[in-house]
Amino acid sequence: MNNGNAAVLCAAGMDEIPSLYENLRQQFPPEELYPEEILRSLIDKGRYQIFLYKRASDNALIGYALMFYPQDGITVWLDYIAILEEYKGMGYGGSLFQALCRRFGDASLGMLFSVEYICEQDAALAEKQRRRLGFYKKMGAVPLRADFQLPTDGGALPMYLFYKPFKRNRITRDIQLRTVAEMYEYCFSYLPHRRKLLEDSQESYVDEVIEDAQEGQAG
Repeated sequence: MNNGNAAVLCAAGMDEIPSLYENLRQQFPPEELYPEEILRSLIDKGRYQIFLYKRASDNALIGYALMFYPQDGITVWLDYIAILEEYKGMGYGGSLFQALCRRFGDASLGMLFSVEYICEQDAALAEKQRRRLGFYKKMGAVPLRADFQLPTDGGALPMYLFYKPFKRNRITRDIQLRTVAEMYEYCFSYLPHRRKLLEDSQESYVDEVIEDAQEGQAG
């Protein structure tokens, strides 16, 4: 991406949620989305924020990211990240991810997020999912061994739990569990089975050392 296409992060206002939610519906499976009223309530509670990624030259919306902030600030949780369809393939995905790393790299040890498993029954979808996994690995994030379960209305979606280190190339089992538990309580308080999901999967969480991560790097 050349400098003429440079973009910057800025906070979204509540009035921008309807159009952003419509784009979320286009880019993510319905089972991975909160109801729109729940998304609004997460922002109202104060520890959830939408960042817009806008081109500096003309303020055009390029993409966005939705973030949850655990209270201890040791990690941040990347809930969604997307580039608008017309700007995909232009390098904006990497620059948005790196911008988030710079934004949170000074205050947090790293960023956790979940990524879809590969659906082998759908070749086209599987190829997109492989590219997505490759993208995050290229960005310096790695899959952890935890059996992460994304709460849904119908139960849960098994997903990879990824970690992007900012300051150190290790993350303890305790930090992983605390982050996921707090995210469950904050983001999925409307789903009564959320605690059982973590209880059933907590033994899969272990201390992790990221062998190929560069300690001290924030993107």
